[in-house]
Amino acid sequence: MGEEEIEEDALARKLEKTRKKLSKEQEAELAELTRSAMQPLTELDAPPDPMDPFADEASNRLEQDVLMAANGIRPQNVMRRIARYKKYMTAALETDVVQQYSDQVMQAAAVFTGLAPYVEGGAIIGDALRVFSEEPIITGPLVCQLCDDASFVYDADFAAHKEKVHSGDNEYRKRVLFLMEQSGCRPIIGQEKRIIVQNFAHFQQFSRPGAKGNTFARISEVPRCEAACVLCQRKDFIEYRHRLNLFGQPPSDLQAHFFNAPSGAAEDTDDEGLALDQHARQHSLLKKDDVYYLQSPEAVHTLLDVERYATRWGPIPPAELHASSVQHPLHPEWRWLLHVKRVPVDQHAAGHQPADQRPPCAGIGDENGILSGKTPRQAFFGLMKTSAN
Repeated sequence: MGEEEIEEDALARKLEKTRKKLSKEQEAELAELTRSAMQPLTELDAPPDPMDPFADEASNRLEQDVLMAANGIRPQNVMRRIARYKKYMTAALETDVVQQYSDQVMQAAAVFTGLAPYVEGGAIIGDALRVFSEEPIITGPLVCQLCDDASFVYDADFAAHKEKVHSGDNEYRKRVLFLMEQSGCRPIIGQEKRIIVQNFAHFQQFSRPGAKGNTFARISEVPRCEAACVLCQRKDFIEYRHRLNLFGQPPSDLQAHFFNAPSGAAEDTDDEGLALDQHARQHSLLKKDDVYYLQSPEAVHTLLDVERYATRWGPIPPAELHASSVQHPLHPEWRWLLHVKRVPVDQHAAGHQPADQRPPCAGIGDENGILSGKTPRQAFFGLMKTSAN
């Protein structure tokens, strides 16, 4: 949550404590204020997302979200919208929308403790494995093993196909493994070999920045390369590096959203506490157009402040530390210890550092430079790491 959301949550807690002291007239006035502050649900007029399940059954995005949540498909972005629907249904007037969707939304918002719906074997389309050609005929990089004519360019499209046609990824995998076991060992033929070789060759040449691995994510490709982290200088392939704007203001329009993983969930883990921590960290990142933004620069400053590091490591000459720092364009008093070769600096402001007593720094950060959460964490290998951390 951002600072405004934290303040709003604290105010709500105070209000809850004083509710018992309110008169009926004050309660009615408070309810009216709450209803007047409610924003309309734009999802009622938005069409279903064709890449998500139940796109054919739902008439709008709200119905699609409710169907997904009720059937155990509960990614973070869907459940955040469900929480907003629930708040609207409980606070809004008795409108046609509330009468039509209230029960469905409340049921979808309830804690899901059961297993996913049982799918009968006969309901899963695909009774035989795909028959590949002896000739090395080109196909998409991702092919369905149960359909003879289904190939895909992106993982998200393939996942939507499995959800729509084969009752989900779990049922798809079980059916494919069962049929493979039944058919026994066989030689790999021409078309299969081509798919293997073309995918291997593709990832030898190209990467998708921020994809977190060699996956066919819907991200623009770049020639395969390594990139160093701006915080710790450690190099790795660029699919494990994410674009972020360290110095720009977070976008204020509605297109910006709290980040959730592209696949829709955090990493699998048996540790419930770790899973909750992953959820909290993912929810705290603000992202727009594949670029992350800082929500709390002040909190980041407490970690990256070059003066803090200089105080803890007195023997290091201050001039050398400042030379390895970048000045914040909106806060001239802030200088952050970073991998300066990876930080875009404002070329027009390079010679206009403030005339104070501090040594020169590497430059003033570019507010629009593309290189992130409410409660930042100290990077284990970060340049600002000290033994006292």
